[in-house]
Amino acid sequence: MADALFGRPSPSLTVRELPGVSERVSLQTPASDVAQIFERAPDLVGAIVIDDSVNNGGDIVGVISRAAFLERLSHPFALELFMKRPISQMIEVIDLEPQIVPADCGVHEAAGAALHRSASRVFDPVLVVDPSGGVKLLDVHTLLLAQSRLLELANATIREAKEAAESASVAKSQFLANMSHEIRTPLTAILGFAENLLDPGTTERERRDAVGTILRNGEHLLEILNDILDLSKIEAGKLAIEQIVVSPARLAADVIAIMRVRAEAKGVSLAIGHATAIPETIVTDPTRLRQILINLIGNAIKFTERGGVEIQIALDESQGEPKLRFDVIDT
Repeated sequence: MADALFGRPSPSLTVRELPGVSERVSLQTPASDVAQIFERAPDLVGAIVIDDSVNNGGDIVGVISRAAFLERLSHPFALELFMKRPISQMIEVIDLEPQIVPADCGVHEAAGAALHRSASRVFDPVLVVDPSGGVKLLDVHTLLLAQSRLLELANATIREAKEAAESASVAKSQFLANMSHEIRTPLTAILGFAENLLDPGTTERERRDAVGTILRNGEHLLEILNDILDLSKIEAGKLAIEQIVVSPARLAADVIAIMRVRAEAKGVSLAIGHATAIPETIVTDPTRLRQILINLIGNAIKFTERGGVEIQIALDESQGEPKLRFDVIDT
């Protein structure tokens, strides 16, 4: 019902936007005619009473509500006393003074003012007055229904904000868990190759390779730490994606060097394969690509009991613009 009347109202909804009625009767209108008006329109909550004896077309002198009118006529001898007389005769026994609210009044404010009336008049219609001269009667039930809808939307907004905050918290926890995993990987490589350097049987070439691997893993670790420090940018959706010219073969070789210690510890092989010829350079974000490959290879090593893991690199030109495809294959 609320959705049919108001759809999804704005929190700043005013009484001007609510449906109302503008039925008018004169002070000289017989009570029997007013009774017929209410009988023909069962949903009519009241009528605006005007004094048409003035020259400007009639001043508003009050509002006669359906409830007050019918309640008065239910008294003993009221039908005989009032039905054939103008409703001006009922002014002494029916309070025509309306609750007036400006058209730009907010729904919550108007509902509060209506509910602070005496118990006998709390459900009388409210007279909405527009500065442009328009007036209408607003059913208090419609007003309260609009207020209820606004409260529902406010609660829904609070729930959505809470769910968004919880989702952000989960995403942050997952991000930190992933970063923890990525930090361990280069650290493991650094420690492993540092131990190799302590081995007196290591050749000069092996020492140089070990130092190079330690350096590359240290650089990768620094990139990861910079990403963690940029967590606020991720939360704000402002993390920049770089576009840098890099060698895909060199990047893949670096990833293999980083992950080799873990693969050897698990007893599985680690290799690079080329399904097609690949370009010498590509434009990409090397840090993000490296992280993706490390995560995929790390999972492949974790769930491979024997055999090996391979990065297959291929140039895909099937969809027009050529793209470089990386497949992580395990046994």
